[in-house]
Amino acid sequence: MASSKVTASTLGGALLFTGVPTTELEPLAAHSRFQRFTPGDVVVRRGDPAAHFFIVDQGRLKVSTTSSDGRERVLGGLVASDHFGELALLDGRPRTCDVLAETPCRLILIDRDEFLRFIQTRPRIADRLMTILRHELGQEQEQAIRRVSFVDVSGRITWAMHQLAEEEERAQPVVEVLPVQLRSREIRWYRPRSARSWQLGSDESIHPGDLAVNKLQEARVDPIIVHSTSWRFEGDHLVLTYVAVIAEGERFPRSFVAGDVERVDLARGSATGAPEDIGVAPVVEHAMRHLSWLVLDDPVVKDRLPDPWAEILAGYEPEPFRVVVETRGHASSLSGTTA
Repeated sequence: MASSKVTASTLGGALLFTGVPTTELEPLAAHSRFQRFTPGDVVVRRGDPAAHFFIVDQGRLKVSTTSSDGRERVLGGLVASDHFGELALLDGRPRTCDVLAETPCRLILIDRDEFLRFIQTRPRIADRLMTILRHELGQEQEQAIRRVSFVDVSGRITWAMHQLAEEEERAQPVVEVLPVQLRSREIRWYRPRSARSWQLGSDESIHPGDLAVNKLQEARVDPIIVHSTSWRFEGDHLVLTYVAVIAEGERFPRSFVAGDVERVDLARGSATGAPEDIGVAPVVEHAMRHLSWLVLDDPVVKDRLPDPWAEILAGYEPEPFRVVVETRGHASSLSGTTA
């Protein structure tokens, strides 16, 4: 199988990287390689471990699975600039489909760890990947168990990064939970009396959304919705924030204190600099904006959120998942963009 060097401009032709400056793609290109396939070659076989992210550079491929009666079921096709294989990388599970070359093909292969390291520090690309995956998962949603974690794409991505940190013996990610509750049509949020916010030590064996649900239930609080809203870096560790909507009338342990949700500006950086500080208030503000967006975008959340939440959240500007990156004590934030 002949191969040549992958360039940043070649990567820029992929849909996931459209509009990304070539200088930003150069580190990833250095860890990418070409591989050629002939018609009929199996590129990915169902049940195989997930080790690579794939980009189609040339050719056409078929994606299929096998039905319960043993017949092939074609799920779709892939052509130049398409990508595949990311979902299994994020879940850490075996491949769920077969991918076969229908014509002579040239693919770009990127190792799992290099791909995860790259998107971890590129918020716009991470957000674009979330948008693509949400669309793909939304198409399967009718056949899926209706759990919020099913559509919690950002949680999946962060869980994959968590596993990578564990493997490389780096500082572990932290799960931050922001419980919110309506009291007389006013939003209140809870935190431990001794902390700025409720932050949990993570566990690489459990999805961060499930960890948040488990800890809430241990506190004898039954959440209506738990969904990731943003992530940021604090020092050398990743913080993934979850908003948890609690039913009106539910009581919290006395070790928690409630405060009003105040309207504040988001901690956005300028074109040439970063915000001086990222406090909890902007994180809570974004959580409410994200809930406002989910009410419009996500049927699971829309169905579960009780009245009058939708009416109250209408006062917030809807905003998708957001990544806030903090490095060496300074922070910069990038709003999510859809593609």
